[in-house]
Amino acid sequence: MGDLGAHGPTVLKVGGSYHAYSTGTGRATDNPGGVTVFDGGLGAPWQTVGETPVPGWVKTGYAPKNIWAPEVAQNGGT
Repeated sequence: MGDLGAHGPTVLKVGGSYHAYSTGTGRATDNPGGVTVFDGGLGAPWQTVGETPVPGWVKTGYAPKNIWAPEVAQNGGT
């Protein structure tokens, strides 16, 4: 996603809003970065909303420097 550094994004349209979820933030094995959340799209600039953390079992079980390609799905209204 351009200059946002978003790798392997998933984009959802909810109502008239677009939300993107991506990975690719390389850090260290004790803090590999989570899934970054963006809002915007289709003519509107993408804005970083926040980041969901990596679960503890990923850090201790696999020790990655980053995670990759999140899968996000809408289930009902959430």
